[in-house]
Amino acid sequence: MAIVTVLTANNVAIEYEIAGIGDRAIATLIDWVIMFAYFYIWYRIFAASNLLNNLGFTIKLLIYLPIFLYHLLCELFLEGQSIGKKVRGIRVVMLDAGRPAFVNYFIRWVITPFEFSFGGAGVVALMVCAASGRGQRLADMAAGTTVIRLKSKTSIHETLYAPPSDPNYVVQFSEVLHLTDSEMNLIKQVQRQIYRKKYDQANFFAEETKKSICKKINITSDMDGITFLETILSDYQHLATAHT
Repeated sequence: MAIVTVLTANNVAIEYEIAGIGDRAIATLIDWVIMFAYFYIWYRIFAASNLLNNLGFTIKLLIYLPIFLYHLLCELFLEGQSIGKKVRGIRVVMLDAGRPAFVNYFIRWVITPFEFSFGGAGVVALMVCAASGRGQRLADMAAGTTVIRLKSKTSIHETLYAPPSDPNYVVQFSEVLHLTDSEMNLIKQVQRQIYRKKYDQANFFAEETKKSICKKINITSDMDGITFLETILSDYQHLATAHT
């Protein structure tokens, strides 16, 4: 399973699975259906009003422009997702863990038509994507991007909550309740990944995550990063369980 490391808004590195060929193909098909439906609706409107052969250049341009700019506008304003990608739970990201800029989306958009003009319905593009090892077709290689599969939105109750093991547990940081469920899930994911890294890497990621948490809930701690994360998770588990 190919993975890519993505930097979150809190400067926390998270590993994501590269989107599979199937997900990308289905997302593309969904986008094509949407664009065809858009065009067909306009066609039927003008055909019904007998204006189909009398449309001026400007009107035709305005009709075709949303289809022409569909992928660029979607990825730009939906943070790397078209409607098809959103349905399939996949997203365009930078390989260097940064957030794609307009120029990255623009490069993908410009090159994509050329890719899909070779090999019916983008077969060659999908073959290149499969062979690249990092889920990249030519447009991705030029833009420095790839497409990842987003993790499913799991409830904190499914990943973190458990009956407290010690009824005499002493909470260290009650401020932890200011963190949201999604933030706690993120911390849990980071902790799991830290345990799979080498000692120096684990300490680095743990310390960086600790800094983000301390800044977020306005606390200080002399604990090392790994111990701090374990304590934060235990405190949240205990406090959340006590309030249910």
